[in-house]
Amino acid sequence: MNESTSKSNNQRIDQLKSLADFLDTQFTGPFGVRFGWDGIIGLIPVVGDIVTSFMSFLIIARALLDGAPVSVLLRMGLNVLIDNLVDTVPLVGPIADFFWRSNSKNVDLLKNFKKDPKQVQKHSRTFILAGLVALILSFAGIIVSTVLIFNFIAEWTSQLIPH
Repeated sequence: MNESTSKSNNQRIDQLKSLADFLDTQFTGPFGVRFGWDGIIGLIPVVGDIVTSFMSFLIIARALLDGAPVSVLLRMGLNVLIDNLVDTVPLVGPIADFFWRSNSKNVDLLKNFKKDPKQVQKHSRTFILAGLVALILSFAGIIVSTVLIFNFIAEWTSQLIPH
């Protein structure tokens, strides 16, 4: 990599870092808690999440253009997905948005990928695998819970109805 390519890469990372700071940590709140426009704009139902997700995907698109492998791109996407899924939880979601800094995580991932591609790729695969296991266990938990609830309701109603 020549010097001008290195400068260009550093400039792009700096621009992405500025975007991540804008979205995740631009302001300091009570007790030194840092937050950004992602948390503020995200308070606007539906539109806020669409706008901030689009801005988050700009970071992922840059990583794609910079040659990040699928495992790193998926990990970045998973960071944004977690951010958006948590946002859907009433009361907790908007608050968590101030603490889960997917954009900063993704810029750090890209920066670290440029320094040590094999290590970041390995960690990304592990992260994705853990995410898939958590997703499968969540679905299994939902199915088991649903069956148990229906069984409970069936038994309860059968006791109410005289035979």
